[in-house]
Amino acid sequence: MFTFTEAYEFDWPVTVRWPGQSAEAAESFTARFRLVDEDALFARDETAGRDPLDLIRADRDRWAERLVGWSGITTEGDAPLPFSPGARDRLLRQRPIREALVRAYSDAVIYGALAEKN
Repeated sequence: MFTFTEAYEFDWPVTVRWPGQSAEAAESFTARFRLVDEDALFARDETAGRDPLDLIRADRDRWAERLVGWSGITTEGDAPLPFSPGARDRLLRQRPIREALVRAYSDAVIYGALAEKN
């Protein structure tokens, strides 16, 4: 039996590559994502102006809806960084992290089911 869940959430690995880092130096954590419907996934924010900063803010807002938790992130002092809206917003201000989230979410939604079959 299949149970439909309107607000489905899932965990998926995220690999962050900072500029100038080799692939071997990439760092990983596990993100907790909320699955959004396709309308939201591909929607353009018509309220955002043509100003690049408006577009970046709209992108951050979209990812704030999808990124609902994490594990495996620490601060520079090796203390765990607990999830909070403020911590999430700080992470989303870093383009390499947003790009890593995009790759991970896409891999999970597009390829995840295929990978589980193999």
